Amino acid sequence: MEHRSKATRPRRAFWRTLALDVARGVVIVVCLHLFVFQFSLVRGSSMQPNIQDGDHLLVDRLSYKVGRADRFDVAILECPLAPGTDYVKRIVGLPGDRIDIEGGRVRVNGEELPESFDCIVDRVESGSWIMPEGQYFVLGDNRPVSSDSREGWFVPQANLRGKVRACFWPLQHLRAF
Repeated sequence: MEHRSKATRPRRAFWRTLALDVARGVVIVVCLHLFVFQFSLVRGSSMQPNIQDGDHLLVDRLSYKVGRADRFDVAILECPLAPGTDYVKRIVGLPGDRIDIEGGRVRVNGEELPESFDCIVDRVESGSWIMPEGQYFVLGDNRPVSSDSREGWFVPQANLRGKVRACFWPLQHLRAF
């Protein structure tokens, strides 16, 4: 009997240590998910051809809390017209910018936007907007079907949920932003 109890002590210690390590790991992952990153599942086609319906994105939740958004960032944002609904869009206009769209061409502060990413242009759309302080102009990459700032709504800094860092699933869509 004594021999067995001595043999089970190391096993119990091992399992106890393993359980504590797993619990610590779970707490760390939950904290990271709550404060540092999130995973988002895309529903819709407004960011095609770059992001597809069903893609899984890794989103950096800290970037916009400690810094400012940059032009061309792909961001997860809460739509100002539908509180509680998150969209994925590309930031095109920064606070103070003048945005002009005519025949599908986007100009920011008088200069044509050098779009170094694939997008589906909406050749009929036109309009002019001046961005208020603390507000961003966003567009979908699939402009004919995208609900975005061309409809007259802008995104306050507080509505920027996070910066999309990567698409990680499905593997054939794997890419960094």
